[in-house]
Parts: sequence; structure tokens; C-alpha cells
Amino acid sequence: MSLKLDRPIPPPPIIERAYQLAHSGGFTNINDICQQLKAEGYSEIAMHFDGTAIRSDLTRICGAAQRRPERMKFG
Repeated sequence: MSLKLDRPIPPPPIIERAYQLAHSGGFTNINDICQQLKAEGYSEIAMHFDGTAIRSDLTRICGAAQRRPERMKFG
């Protein structure tokens, strides 16, 4: 007989989570996403979002997601 342990699912990597949040439509910009990441327990957030390419990509995605009618709510 084997004993199955309930292991918690680890959170996604920080960049993956940032893109999930951006696509959700619940955030308007990278600063909002960073605040949510901090609230979820991610650390060293600023280090991951220094580059202008990732910041502009996430901002673009936030804008497009905000215009979708089926936005998700966070908070």
C-alpha cells in the first residue's frame, strides 16, 4: 500500500505569473502587476522587470486585456 502525500503545487515562475496577471484584464500597468506579485509572496520583483522590452510588452497586454469585456477580477 502506498501513501499519497498532498503536496502543494508550487507557484509559477515570476515572469509567467506576471503574464498571467497581464492577460487577466485586472491590471492596468506593470506597477499594479508588481504590487500583486508582492502580495502573492514573490520577491526580488524589480530585478525581473528592469528591461524596457518586458515592461512595454506587459503594459501592451494589460491595455488589450482591459478592453476585453470578460475581464477577470483580482483583489
